[in-house]
Amino acid sequence: MVVETGCGPPMKRLDTLPNELIGEIAISLDNGTLATLSLVSRKLRAVAQGVLYR
Repeated sequence: MVVETGCGPPMKRLDTLPNELIGEIAISLDNGTLATLSLVSRKLRAVAQGVLYR
């Protein structure tokens, strides 16, 4: 899904990225941010919890 922002190029939604790429991004986040990320969607919850509970 592409989101029109009105200025600049259209942005893709984070949850449309592959889980592997989201996981690589999530590794660099602190635990509080990972906890917040896990509340966004079921897909992001699964990725964030995988990083949190390694």
